[in-house]
Amino acid sequence: MTKMDAFKGDKAVFLPKRTFKDTLTIGSGNERIDLYYFGAGHTNGDAMVYFPALRVLQTGDLFARKDAPRIDRANGAAALPTRRRCRKPLPRSRTSISSSRATAR
Repeated sequence: MTKMDAFKGDKAVFLPKRTFKDTLTIGSGNERIDLYYFGAGHTNGDAMVYFPALRVLQTGDLFARKDAPRIDRANGAAALPTRRRCRKPLPRSRTSISSSRATAR
């Protein structure tokens, strides 16, 4: 992101201060949030956000509908590497939220 024009000069203050490679947990107890990154999906920056206390998984544009993942190769997506990495089990959620709607399980 540091190479993007949108974050150069005085706009560099908007760059993230904390990043993660595979997983990151923020907070604890009922306020805990787990972040997961499995590699390029819809784009090359798709992270899934899990709220354990609510058993809710936010998938963003990766799973925009009850269908196959949306793969945007023009923006860095790579379906095969993501599928392999997603074999690591995600926590069981009762609701998944995509960019367009919530889906109860």
